[in-house]
Amino acid sequence: MTTIRYRIWAAVVLLLILTTLGCAKRSVTPARSAGWSRPIIVVSAASNVVADKTVSVDIIGVREVEHYFWDQKPVDVYWRPGDPDRTKAVKYEMREFDKRNPQELDKRDPKWDVWEQNGVRYLFVIADIPGVRDDRKLDLDLKEVGGRRIEIRVTEQKLEAVK
Repeated sequence: MTTIRYRIWAAVVLLLILTTLGCAKRSVTPARSAGWSRPIIVVSAASNVVADKTVSVDIIGVREVEHYFWDQKPVDVYWRPGDPDRTKAVKYEMREFDKRNPQELDKRDPKWDVWEQNGVRYLFVIADIPGVRDDRKLDLDLKEVGGRRIEIRVTEQKLEAVK
């Protein structure tokens, strides 16, 4: 009698565990199905910038609900050592620019998979150009950009999208 009760109890517990695991399974809809394609982003630095300064560029994937925050975030605050927003941002980092070799975020880079899973809609390109205080942030709407090639240039005065 106790053996039968034990088996029934074990079957019920097993059934509950399997049901719970089945319900916990979530499907993530990638942002790409929301109407945007991966662009190729190429960042180059003008030769006088590379020779004189250490330039850093971060490309940050931002969801629609985060857009206002990142739009208002001061670039100087972002680049302060230990800034918590920079630390936790889901970003692609570009460092050590060479005037002959621009850096590229390719469509096949795994960072795109992460951004798609997080529901990213915008990219903020933020540059640290020593001695420059303004025009160091670009806001890219992935729905408007489409799968095009985007060229961005770091000059000694600003960060600019090349048309």
